[in-house]
Amino acid sequence: MNGITTIWLFLITLFLSGSFNNFVIISEQGVGQAKLNVSTYKEVKKMFRGGKTTKHVRGGKKVTYSARMANGDSKPMTLKLKKKIARTYTIKKQGISFYFNNNNTLSSISVWGKNKFQTDKGIIVGESTFHDFDNAYGKTQFERIGSRWVKSHKNLIFYADASLKASEHSRPAETMNRLTIKEIKILIN
Repeated sequence: MNGITTIWLFLITLFLSGSFNNFVIISEQGVGQAKLNVSTYKEVKKMFRGGKTTKHVRGGKKVTYSARMANGDSKPMTLKLKKKIARTYTIKKQGISFYFNNNNTLSSISVWGKNKFQTDKGIIVGESTFHDFDNAYGKTQFERIGSRWVKSHKNLIFYADASLKASEHSRPAETMNRLTIKEIKILIN
């Protein structure tokens, strides 16, 4: 086989496996061209089309409280809280969501799309296990958050859903290392 044939076979294999749809998660940076603490809501919406936006509104209301005066009397005070709007932009079909803080800056990204996202060290969502994580990033301790087992590295958090049987609790490290990573979250450092 000559070099050109080999390259074409490689490209056809990538296309058929769906690898052209994969996005790379880079620790302390972001996913694809979406950069943490740099990209804005409008920029990300142009890069990743087809999502839905959820607004998270805080403030914008008047709050009345009682203030104690120097002479010991109480006086009602009214304070208007500044309205703050944060957003989450979610593309369920791709398995990704972006959270924008009150300054409209990208502050976290969650990915759960099976075989569509991988880290720069080769951990693939929906395919890699915590054993693969240990090989790529070094061994770390497990943490439990709700019903999920978690490991982290720098600003990356790796999640696996798990319901261990009673018999598996006696050797959790061996059992838990076989758990598949279902979601990765990247946060601002």
